[in-house]
Amino acid sequence: MEPPTQSNNELDFDPNHAREIQAFCNSLHSMNNEADKFQACIEIRDELLGRQTKLEWLCASVEEVMLAECAQYKKERSCWST
Repeated sequence: MEPPTQSNNELDFDPNHAREIQAFCNSLHSMNNEADKFQACIEIRDELLGRQTKLEWLCASVEEVMLAECAQYKKERSCWST
């Protein structure tokens, strides 16, 4: 499997993400046991979900600061919500 890149995916990938995907793919290819592959998939899924949770917390925290510290942002933001 070829890792997603700008040319084959609409998302603008960070080169580190492409390397991470390729490394994971390579690690799966090196495994002969399906149980080991499954365990590796579960582990990376859990790691990525943890990273997503941390990023969502960061975004929410920064949003709170922007709303508290920037009157124009707060005013404009109120127009974005439906």
